[in-house]
Amino acid sequence: MANVADYNVANASGASVRSDINNILQAVVTLNSGTSEPSTMYPFMIWVDTTNNVVKMRNGANDAWLTMPFAMNASDTAPAGLTVSGGDLTVDTSTFKVDITNDLVAVGTSSPSSYNSNTRNFVIRDSGNGGMTISTGASSSGFIAFNNGEDTTLEGLIQYNHSTNALSFRTNSVDDRLVIDSSGNLKNTAGTDLYHDLFADSGTDQGSASLRFYTDGSSDNQNVATILMQQESGGGSQQKGEMYFQVSDNSAPATALQILNNKAIYGRSGIYSYYDGSNHVAIRGLSGGNYIQYGSGTALSFVAIDTFPNSGASTKMTLDTSGNLLVGTTDSETYSNVNGVVSAAGGYLIARRSSGVSLIQNRYNSEGYITYYKYSGTTVGSVSVSDGATAFNTSSDGRLKDVTGEAKGLEVINKLNPVSFNWKSSGKSAQGMIAQEVLEVMPECVIKDGENDYYQMDYSKLVTPLVKAVQEQQEQIEKLKQEINEIRGN
Repeated sequence: MANVADYNVANASGASVRSDINNILQAVVTLNSGTSEPSTMYPFMIWVDTTNNVVKMRNGANDAWLTMPFAMNASDTAPAGLTVSGGDLTVDTSTFKVDITNDLVAVGTSSPSSYNSNTRNFVIRDSGNGGMTISTGASSSGFIAFNNGEDTTLEGLIQYNHSTNALSFRTNSVDDRLVIDSSGNLKNTAGTDLYHDLFADSGTDQGSASLRFYTDGSSDNQNVATILMQQESGGGSQQKGEMYFQVSDNSAPATALQILNNKAIYGRSGIYSYYDGSNHVAIRGLSGGNYIQYGSGTALSFVAIDTFPNSGASTKMTLDTSGNLLVGTTDSETYSNVNGVVSAAGGYLIARRSSGVSLIQNRYNSEGYITYYKYSGTTVGSVSVSDGATAFNTSSDGRLKDVTGEAKGLEVINKLNPVSFNWKSSGKSAQGMIAQEVLEVMPECVIKDGENDYYQMDYSKLVTPLVKAVQEQQEQIEKLKQEINEIRGN
């Protein structure tokens, strides 16, 4: 290998001319190889730089060398399909591309610069499925490393260990921040299953771990929500955990929901739910006091005491499993002598009180009806009030009646047997009728109680025969008065 000062054959003797010709031929056949560039250069001259082991070509302006993108020595050969254009290296059009201008490398595409500017330094393109394989020994590891400078430090690392079949992640130069083992379990730095350790010792320390949520990362980046998990204060080695859901409202996140010991749920708004092993649930204020209680298969209760569960006198209202609503009592029995009000699922009301009024109806600012009584949806009676009286009304419209004759008067009244008596239950004296006797004379006044088999009477239905009896007596009086006047000669 050699290069020459120039390619001129000087006028000289035969030996000198032959020497110049031989030197020129030697330079041509060895492509001007040498440790330094030829002293005389021509456009498109080729020079093998043996110092850097590269092939160079002089440009057309003969003012610079172009370095070919491959080495040239005794053991190297140029690959098939290798082309150089504008300083870029291309193999078979799009099989392999080196974009020297933009420092990009691509496989399967000739235009890596068209991809995302953050991820196009190395592009793998396939019109179908694509991918990259890192193949190592059976007991070795494959790595994808992240480095922020030109040194050996690896701030981030993804490693697959073939000996353990585990995939691990390094962050901030710390290995195994997260590990997926061969069974698919997530593990943390300590190598334990990723429940996220609370780091509490076996004493009374209170360990905790949290998941925080921040805004978009701008200069005013703020913690807007937190999920906090911790061991109960003073829990020591016991498995007593707490979970807090904290949300921000223009301030540091505050607890909106707390779950305690797998039994209780606290809400910032004052809602509290509790499980005591019998499926009881309570909703109450955080400071105690009134709450709602529910037990599996039992009633929904409203309780006015800070003791849970509770089923005593402090239960102020209950919706039982039969659909009965009990206020001031837990006893839904119809004839129970226990104070309270029951709105029965059967469609009736029970008001019980040991003394005083048990039912008050109040209409104010106007006169009118206070109660309607209906049969099959049609009003058959009512109670109305005014500023000085109460009227008990029953249907009597002529449009509802077919008149069949005159009512009976003295004929009926004379058959009735008014009596004086004492009530057996209280011993108190009273006057009235015997229902069974009236039944034989005026059956429309008597009804039999379907619950206790006792007869009852509607005394108001005696008004009609009484009116008729007065009319009949008045006729008799008028007739007697006429007869007396005739006797007296008037």
